Amino acid sequence: MIDGGRIPLFHAYSLGKAQETIALLQTGGLNVISGNTSIDKVCSVYMRHGVDLRHLSLRSTETSSALEEGAAIVSSSSRHTLNGMKSLYGEKKFRELESKIEYFNLSGWTIGKYRRQGFPLSAHSDFKGLLSFAESVKPRVAYCFTENGRILSKHLSDQGIHSVPIE
Repeated sequence: MIDGGRIPLFHAYSLGKAQETIALLQTGGLNVISGNTSIDKVCSVYMRHGVDLRHLSLRSTETSSALEEGAAIVSSSSRHTLNGMKSLYGEKKFRELESKIEYFNLSGWTIGKYRRQGFPLSAHSDFKGLLSFAESVKPRVAYCFTENGRILSKHLSDQGIHSVPIE
């Protein structure tokens, strides 16, 4: 993809998933650009603790040449990243770069109800794994949230775990 002049933009949460993605891409020998200062801030904490997360910030003076040579972008907000690129490079250069971008969502939802182009990278377990985890830690109370909180809460209650759906 990069060899063909395309620019992959991976959409990932700022905390955890973005850093995992940066590490995977850099291990593969790719130049990585962070599309958001929120990702940069989290990466700086990782790096202070010895984790090698080499990447360029979108506002780095080296970013333009990295994009020309072939780089991937990791962003928690594609819209903010694109707006940042537009203000940094101007309309003409931005349009040229934007036409090369290929978007990939990094989420367990990629194969679920949203079916976006991307990879099913999830920061948590599947449903059976959540049930198994709750059973192994034996919580006094399990608070279940997201749109399936009520369903998870019922299954936990059926296993004898006091649970409360939060909607």
